[in-house]
Amino acid sequence: YLNDNKIKYIEQGAFVYISSLNIISLENNLLSTFTFDLFCSEQLKVANFRNNLIEKVPDYQFVKKKFTDFHTLDLSFNKIPEINLEILISDESKQSNIKNILLNNNKLKSISKGFLSNFKMLTNLDLQCNQIASIDPYSFFYLDMLKVLVLANNSISVLKENTFDGLFQLETLNLSFNALEHIQSYLFVQLSSLMTLDLSYNKLKYIEVNSFQSQGQLNLLYLNKNIDLSILNGSLFNLDSIKDIYVSFDYVISNENNAYNMLK
Repeated sequence: YLNDNKIKYIEQGAFVYISSLNIISLENNLLSTFTFDLFCSEQLKVANFRNNLIEKVPDYQFVKKKFTDFHTLDLSFNKIPEINLEILISDESKQSNIKNILLNNNKLKSISKGFLSNFKMLTNLDLQCNQIASIDPYSFFYLDMLKVLVLANNSISVLKENTFDGLFQLETLNLSFNALEHIQSYLFVQLSSLMTLDLSYNKLKYIEVNSFQSQGQLNLLYLNKNIDLSILNGSLFNLDSIKDIYVSFDYVISNENNAYNMLK
């Protein structure tokens, strides 16, 4: 642990002979980047670079190590505008076993198709508090083990068709504090395991019919603080498992034709 220092640079090879290293923690320093040899221990489990000045993640060739136990990478509270994490993929498998990636509070502006496509074991991805304005269709398509996706506090105004395709295991999706104006039909159609959906604090004006088709596991739906929200007939169709829908009714201007009549 080298937290809470004023470290600005780590020379290449500094940890190359520490073959049994389990945790690298460099939180609260002044690093602007790091070198690939920090990941030379096959026993590495956690790498923590939280709250530094990192602007670039190095894109070296594949590291010839098997990161079988590496489960958490924390790059939160940095200044990263784009990401390339091929450094964490073993040369043999071309896949990573990492389960948790924290990229919140950076400067990411967009998510492209195939984002983190080699991280098929990923279960938790935190992208909140960035500057994300656009997400390409099929951006998360290969993350079929993902359970938690946090996109709160960004600048997302439109969610395109097929944005969330492939996320069959996703249980929690947080889209709060964005600029969404409407939810189109079948947007969440492949999220068959979804249990919690947070759409609060957006600019939602309407939710299209069948927007929540196939959400048979959904328990919690947050729609509060969408000032001009109009819930159309059929919008909430098929939400048989729902326990709570959070809506500030003093802000809902219409509930056309009893939108909740499909709920048990």
